[in-house]
Amino acid sequence: MRASSWDYDRYEDEGPEDRREEGFFHQNLAEPWSVVAPVDILILRNILIYFDVDTRREILRRVRGLLRPDGYLLLGSAETTLNIDDLFTRVPIGRTVFYQVTKDQKG
Repeated sequence: MRASSWDYDRYEDEGPEDRREEGFFHQNLAEPWSVVAPVDILILRNILIYFDVDTRREILRRVRGLLRPDGYLLLGSAETTLNIDDLFTRVPIGRTVFYQVTKDQKG
C-alpha cells in the first residue's frame, strides 16, 4: 500500500437515532493530502516530533483547513502548536490538552 492511499475501516454507531459514518485512513503528512471532508477530531499523537519546523508549520496549516469549526486536534504530550502555528488555542480538558482553531482563523 502506498503511504498516501486511503485505507478505510468503516462502521456505524449502533444507536438508531444517531447513525453516522466514521472512517479512518492513512496519510503521508509530508506529501500532498487527499481531499477529506471536515473532521470533528484529528489525532496526530507523537507524529509532529519527527518533522522539521517548516514541515510542522505546513501540516498544522492543513489541519486548520480540515477541522470543523468546533473540532479538536490531539497531539502527543511532548508536542505543541506554540511558536509553530499560533492560530490554534490550547484547550485543557481534564488531564488532556486539545487544540482548536482560533475563531475566524481557518486558513
